[in-house]
Amino acid sequence: MKLENIVPIPPDGGWGWVIVVVCFYANAVIDVPSIGFQVILPHLMDTLEVTASTASVIFSTYTLLLYFMGPFAGGICNRFGFKVTTVVGSLLMMIGLFVSFFMSDFVAFIIFFGIISGFGSSLVFMVGNVAPGFWFEFKRAIALGIASSATGFAVFSVILTAHVKESFGWKWCFIFWAACVALLCILAFLLKTPPMVELEASKMTHLENQKNVTALDVTRTGTKSLRPIRKKRTSEGEMADEKLQKIADTCGIPLKGPLRAPSRYVEQEEDSTNAGCARCWRCFTCQGSHEVGARPLYKQDIFYHGSVHHIAKIEGMPKDTYGLSVYNLPTETDVKQEMECHCKVPEAIVRAINEMVDFSLFKSAVFLFIVVASLLTYTAIYIPFLLIKKVNLEKMEESNASMLTTIMGLGSTVGRSTIGFLLYFFPKIKALQVLIVFSILGGLVICCVPLNYSFPYQITVSFLGGALPAVITPLRSVVIIEMMGLKKLTSASGILFFVQGIGCFIGMPIAELLNERSGTKYVGLIFSGVCYVLVGFSFIGVALIAILKG
Repeated sequence: MKLENIVPIPPDGGWGWVIVVVCFYANAVIDVPSIGFQVILPHLMDTLEVTASTASVIFSTYTLLLYFMGPFAGGICNRFGFKVTTVVGSLLMMIGLFVSFFMSDFVAFIIFFGIISGFGSSLVFMVGNVAPGFWFEFKRAIALGIASSATGFAVFSVILTAHVKESFGWKWCFIFWAACVALLCILAFLLKTPPMVELEASKMTHLENQKNVTALDVTRTGTKSLRPIRKKRTSEGEMADEKLQKIADTCGIPLKGPLRAPSRYVEQEEDSTNAGCARCWRCFTCQGSHEVGARPLYKQDIFYHGSVHHIAKIEGMPKDTYGLSVYNLPTETDVKQEMECHCKVPEAIVRAINEMVDFSLFKSAVFLFIVVASLLTYTAIYIPFLLIKKVNLEKMEESNASMLTTIMGLGSTVGRSTIGFLLYFFPKIKALQVLIVFSILGGLVICCVPLNYSFPYQITVSFLGGALPAVITPLRSVVIIEMMGLKKLTSASGILFFVQGIGCFIGMPIAELLNERSGTKYVGLIFSGVCYVLVGFSFIGVALIAILKG
């Protein structure tokens, strides 16, 4: 048996920018139903004869599944790739939204809109946040900043959702949302893996069943040549070749001519999985030969939003071989399962989930503060977008009040994309200090919304209320690496997906309940602002621990 190691080489350009555009749309489309929910909320309340706090549980269930299923979605993405994961996620979202059109029961909305569409959105969300990091290395801060800024851009769909409601009726909003997702299902076919390189081994044993062995470990100890894999010349392939030449020069290994396909072959083992439904399963789940063993979740920095120069400095990694240093190779069992298409739970799924869920991190005081901060962030994150119009509706014309949601979304888009560029051009930026200041300022701005209802004032606080808190999630990944190390990033991110889901689930119902109990429309909004202020104080706790540790 011969199983050469195949490693991705992020080209930092070329087709990668197409990947960024698709991921931008993916991140936008998963928030179209959640942020557009404010348009149909009054009609849901009338149809179901429930209060706003009860009806918002439907929305909260969707956002709960969006984040809470993150580790499982990561395992699916790791094994089956970006294209299959996005198509399956899109289909689940479409089914849930389409069936919701015919529903008039609270439990049915929970099942189809909340659970089925929510789980589909989790699959799409994972691809939207992982694929850019698989294609970009030194420009990843820019790529992820652009892709993740779509969350705010999704707010612009509220205008179209309101138009659909006025023209056809509120239930047609579900069909409109499903149509937006259908476009993503088509765009998914543009997704693919980055250029790959084969590490031609100098020993008979090419892959071992040892986890956490990096590509650099194998390159230095048992590789006799590097061979890029490509069927035709592309701009991204040429960019990857430039990186390969630097790796070859650094490691003292020859760079040979390209292969049209990997030189792997496997002696097929006879078993009982060669017929019937098993054959259909194998046909559906096996990727192309050039993609076998491409595992995005095995990249230790896959959830990192900052500059890799910063990581390389912290971890003491050479710049030219950075990509090999952070890529953990799949085991022999892992690759054999894919090439032989066994009907069993793949190691690629199990290993990814295990790496994303490490509860021993709760022994760290730093991580506990980050957990609290993340819970507060995602408790508050949707509330301003959903309540800013309601707060202003009696104080100004409806068209102006509706515009404020769009302005807040624009602020979020600007905030996310700007921090990406700042992290790229200024890798030494003090992430923790910026995070503390922006969280507290963002919270105070949101709390100040009810102080003045003039339109210019509301435009200003709406923009700032969207822009300032938008930097929290990307800067959080930088703080995790600075305080806990690169190897803890994937596990920390996996657990934080659970925390984010819980925060989203409780956020809107609490805000609506506070409004109902107070008899006002702005107490829930102030609650979200207070949450953001407490986020800043939670990160002050992280800073104090850093000071005490010297």
